[in-house]
Amino acid sequence: EIVKRIDKPVHITFFRDPILLETVDLYEQIAQQNKLITVDFFDPFLNPAQARLMKVQFAGTAVLQSEGRERRLDKQTETEVVNAILRISRGATQRLCFLDGHNEPDPFSLESHDHMESTAADHKHGLGDKLVIHEQHGMAKARDALESMNYIVDKVSLLKGGSTLDACSLLLVVGPKIGLLPAEIGAIRAYIEAGNNAFFMLDPFIPTGLEPLLHDYG
Repeated sequence: EIVKRIDKPVHITFFRDPILLETVDLYEQIAQQNKLITVDFFDPFLNPAQARLMKVQFAGTAVLQSEGRERRLDKQTETEVVNAILRISRGATQRLCFLDGHNEPDPFSLESHDHMESTAADHKHGLGDKLVIHEQHGMAKARDALESMNYIVDKVSLLKGGSTLDACSLLLVVGPKIGLLPAEIGAIRAYIEAGNNAFFMLDPFIPTGLEPLLHDYG
């Protein structure tokens, strides 16, 4: 359904080899869904000049082009391919703003979840265990997925009163551990009342000060 709604021409050049038949089939199926999407296939070993022209060194790389924009794709899953087509076809991008300043999970941290972990099967934590860092975990993984879908992800703090939400297409309030100040709540209320969008993910039993605002919207 996403592919059918693409309204800008997208040309895909996929550098294949004999073991990538499933990916070739995927691109052919996608092209059949929308006449604006065209695909060429090249073997970088049999067509080294074309590979050099597009600065491709290995099979399994796709180059997507649309109205002067270009994007390279190395992950060839259906989700990654469709997201890349969606992203390259959009000239304008939307800004998603994560509220910051209340100990929220950091969407820009690659170490959102780390702990001492033993190698025992019961997953015990204790002395003598090694530090395990799970990269792209939690909000960082969410940010990476949003950016792959052509969104600009940013953080915004309303604590000092200087920042505004005017540039935000969507405000995300994700797991604040500290209550918001009245001025912050007022700014969020005004943002929503002006017809803008907000998405709240709040932990239970942690008062944020947003409860009256959310109650007003049911």
